[in-house]
Amino acid sequence: MTELAAPTQTALTRLVADRQSTGRVPGVVGAVARAGSLVWSHGAGSADLDTPGVPPTADSQFLIASQSKTLTAVAILALRDEGKLSLDDPLETHVPESKHGGVTLRQMLSHASGMQREPVGDVWDLMKFPDREELVAGWNDADRIGKPHHRFHYSNLVYSLLGEVVARLDGKPWYDAIKARILDPLEMRRTTVGMDGGPAATGYYVPPFSDVPVREPLLDIKAMAACGGLASTAEDLAKWAMFIANPVSEVLSKDTLDEMCQVQIMADTARWQLAFGLGFMLFRRGDNLFVGHDGGMPGHITSTFVHRESGTAGICLQSATSAPAPSLLATDLITNC
Repeated sequence: MTELAAPTQTALTRLVADRQSTGRVPGVVGAVARAGSLVWSHGAGSADLDTPGVPPTADSQFLIASQSKTLTAVAILALRDEGKLSLDDPLETHVPESKHGGVTLRQMLSHASGMQREPVGDVWDLMKFPDREELVAGWNDADRIGKPHHRFHYSNLVYSLLGEVVARLDGKPWYDAIKARILDPLEMRRTTVGMDGGPAATGYYVPPFSDVPVREPLLDIKAMAACGGLASTAEDLAKWAMFIANPVSEVLSKDTLDEMCQVQIMADTARWQLAFGLGFMLFRRGDNLFVGHDGGMPGHITSTFVHRESGTAGICLQSATSAPAPSLLATDLITNC
């Protein structure tokens, strides 16, 4: 690891420590990547409250949740470049059982389809998640609540279906497909569906009027994994961030990654600070534009953002459902180094 200057390290360490204490988060990892590798990381708090004072590290797994969408999107664009699909294909071209005519892959990638947010049923209330067959069947009962490209509407449902497209075109389950296409080439060995049994941060819910954290259950979200099922580490996310900064052609061409980072729809129409490309959040703070994604799952709130102009990335991993906005810490780490 190439070290940053001592005053810079001190400033970054203070940012992470302040987030852990003022945010009431059991454990936080902050990390910075630059010039192709992880250059700094710091863990604050405790990886598990049963062993207080032992902080999480850059090798501790956290659930990265919706950051998984960025890998699904890269797989879709790679399939496009291979001539196996067009972004303007309707979903039924690749999932013939679909009865929602005119929902295109491009609309789905940019959350511009107008489809409802979650799969049919009270999946999060009941913690009962669909398998692949149930996901597709439920899609046909889902509501299109807005006109396509009319306004931004975030949807875990559509990204779960994009995972089904990847699985069908690659002829293997979604995770096996992204492992072959992305994780193995980038040597992201601890990015898995759910925790892999190695070092990890335990997830908690910290009630607003109590100092007694409650351990959150680990969930198997089944066919929704493509929208939010991955766990990863700061070490692995640094590799992913450096790919976003400077893609390797074995995974995806630079031209295609640049295409993914172009605005498709504004999410923040009041201040124009947040837009979506093809799978990526585009987050503007001042004069800086950051590319990446947040992730939220019971027990873990995370973020990875990249300032592509300088090739610098910030990573924020937090072990609390109620943790503050991770994108703010991730981007603060970039602008302070």
